[in-house]
Amino acid sequence: MRWGKFLLLLAISLYASSCNGPRTSSSAENQSLHGSFDMQSDISQKCVEALAAIAKSSAPALITSGDRIEIGGTKVRLQARTEEEGKVDNPSGFLIGLAVDVFVNDVFQPVTFGVVGIGRDRDDAIQTGAREWAMYVGEALLNALGVKIGDEPQKIGKFLVYKGLVGIREASGTHAAPLSKEQRRQLLESFGPFIHLMEQSPGELHSISLTIMVHDGTADGECRVDGKTAPELLKAIQSIAWNQNGSNYIFKQFFVLRRS
Repeated sequence: MRWGKFLLLLAISLYASSCNGPRTSSSAENQSLHGSFDMQSDISQKCVEALAAIAKSSAPALITSGDRIEIGGTKVRLQARTEEEGKVDNPSGFLIGLAVDVFVNDVFQPVTFGVVGIGRDRDDAIQTGAREWAMYVGEALLNALGVKIGDEPQKIGKFLVYKGLVGIREASGTHAAPLSKEQRRQLLESFGPFIHLMEQSPGELHSISLTIMVHDGTADGECRVDGKTAPELLKAIQSIAWNQNGSNYIFKQFFVLRRS
């Protein structure tokens, strides 16, 4: 399943649950989804601007131009694409799935991440999606590229693990507390076998992304390693006690790993 479709379906479910009144079958039928797969430089530029805004206080010398950003001597190019988009009528609005590829010194890096933008119209949804991408990916990616921002990385095997911000999107009427120190330890521990496999590859940068949907005490969702679905990682992560006080929520976090 593509980034956009998976995340869009999760977002539609939670978006509808936050509205007043139940979601009817007719409103679901009126959601028109279609894949566009268009690579748009203006969306990439919005992602660059959002990424630069995160780094601004820590790296004022950043140079940006269109879909490119220069960090010291490292040149980064972002290539954003829309994957799924559609209108919703409960309430009226627009949702769009974005995936952003990253090239460092013109070499593709396996740190692609997908988000869903929600807005009044398509342009507003794209702007929201660009900011959300930068919120999840920005801190981890910038840290891995030498910008001192956020927490220090944790060393696992031959890699430094840079964590992005945690995103928790709750269903209406519920509240999910942050993961405990023990849960965080278990989370990172589950990465071990996958990081060991990364050590056998020549690449310097890698990624792990988590999108976990907790509902009625059951955790499901999708985990990706270097952009590819990783069912075994999901299985390991499902063993963590995700349910907290009966809350229903979506947990998202992105990690960038750099060879130490």
